[in-house]
Amino acid sequence: MFQSQGAVQSRLRKILTASPVRIAVLALCLVWSIPTLGMLISSFRVTQEINRTGWWTVFSPRDNTEYRSLVDRVERSKTFAERTQDQFVAAQAALEAGPSEEAVSTAVAEAEAALSEAVSDAETDLAEAQAALDANEDGAQARVDEAEAALDAAQTALAAGVNADEIRAQLLDALREDVQSTEERATNAQTMLETDRKALAETDEPKNFPIGSEGWRRQWTLDNYEKVVNADRMGDAFLNSLLITIPSVVIPITIAAFAAYAFAWLSFPAKDLLFALVIVAMGVPGHLALVPILRLYLRVDLGGTYMGVWLAHTGFGLPLAIYLIYGYMITIPREIMESAHIDGASAMTAFTRLILPLSIPVIAAFAIFQFLWVWNDLLIALVFLGTEAENAVLTARLSELIGSKGQDWEVLTAGAFITMLVPLIIFFALQRFFVRGLTAGSVKG
Repeated sequence: MFQSQGAVQSRLRKILTASPVRIAVLALCLVWSIPTLGMLISSFRVTQEINRTGWWTVFSPRDNTEYRSLVDRVERSKTFAERTQDQFVAAQAALEAGPSEEAVSTAVAEAEAALSEAVSDAETDLAEAQAALDANEDGAQARVDEAEAALDAAQTALAAGVNADEIRAQLLDALREDVQSTEERATNAQTMLETDRKALAETDEPKNFPIGSEGWRRQWTLDNYEKVVNADRMGDAFLNSLLITIPSVVIPITIAAFAAYAFAWLSFPAKDLLFALVIVAMGVPGHLALVPILRLYLRVDLGGTYMGVWLAHTGFGLPLAIYLIYGYMITIPREIMESAHIDGASAMTAFTRLILPLSIPVIAAFAIFQFLWVWNDLLIALVFLGTEAENAVLTARLSELIGSKGQDWEVLTAGAFITMLVPLIIFFALQRFFVRGLTAGSVKG
């Protein structure tokens, strides 16, 4: 009984102890998987659907845009009809109240100001005509006569003053015209609303398309991938990326394997100092060295060449590669090296026949990381290769297709998954080396 209870408690303790780790791993998987799933779905959707709805809407019936446009048109017509009706009611209320005394006074003042301005303009015209007459210009006398008649008429009108009753009558006529125009607009708006409601009621368009129906399948397309694959010089960009990535992975791994073996198993002067320099180099930001390296490349004619990019990626990745491979090699049992020396194996033979095969897991792991880094690199390629089309890598070509503002989201998602194909192939191809390296090299008695 007690043993059973103890076993249960032990099992419960293990579950509770492992739960935080499992929850953390599950959370990390969700954090990475959900955005990736969203990008995958978006890469197969038409542009209009990407801009209109989120990728998660594909798991529910798809809204019918034709039906939605009819609903929106009814809503707009209803809003316009209500607004014009309110305007008509307000115009009727203003007509019933009649022109206010303040409005009449304002209109009278404006009319008197207009008469005074007319007199002033007539006096100016008369002065100009008189000056023309003094200069003996042709037709000047006729202009003087016309100006004098206009001035007399303006002065007579100003002396007669403004009739407030006439102004009030004019304002009342304006209110009647406003009522008539707003009534016509309200009637037209109501007619439009009834027409739109009838069209919505009689339409054969469904409100939405069920999952799997023909209307639901209209949001899917392969055009995004065709646009990326068939883009100008995309094939050349793919080959350029391979031509840059493969040497940029092989060269640092080769150098790092020899260097890590020397640090781990050989003795030579200044060994600790050199290894400390490797550690320090890991902490130097690579971007700080871009401009100095570029200036050096231009002096030695390496700018815009593949060799320059290979050397740059080698230099940036070498410290980490040495450190990782050294950390793995140093854990290999010393008995293996002692057995090799007893059998008369040289340092090179021990490296190629024993240490290197046992180090395949860490080499494969760094190869994956280095491949991903170089394959997805854009900055170093732009700095050391330039922007010429014949030297463009895949990431640079995709950035041109997307646009300066990243507005072509469907191209970005499709291009992202196309660029993922090669790294995925490399990753799955190296899986077996992990297992082989972990199980090989056991010391047998």
